[in-house]
Amino acid sequence: MSVVSRERPIDTRPAGTVPRLDGRASAALMLGGAGLFVFNLLFGPIAIVLGRRAARDPAGGRFGRVGGRLGVALGVLDLLVWAVLLSVRVGGDGLSWQF
Repeated sequence: MSVVSRERPIDTRPAGTVPRLDGRASAALMLGGAGLFVFNLLFGPIAIVLGRRAARDPAGGRFGRVGGRLGVALGVLDLLVWAVLLSVRVGGDGLSWQF
């Protein structure tokens, strides 16, 4: 039997440098913020998935984890906004989200 170990990738950055923000975390933040206004049902789940992946990656640094968590929070907020808009629309008040 062989034992499979998960090795961390080799870090080639100079000592003491930490990436400011992971690309997945920044994408989750942008999609989550945009999803508050347009395409809630599309951007919310994408922001949640990207944010979770960024928050779990240890190589992302401290800001990658925080950005990932904020992206997940914004994605969940996107879905809540969509649910409120849907419930108000179904309720018959006639609120619409238009420009």
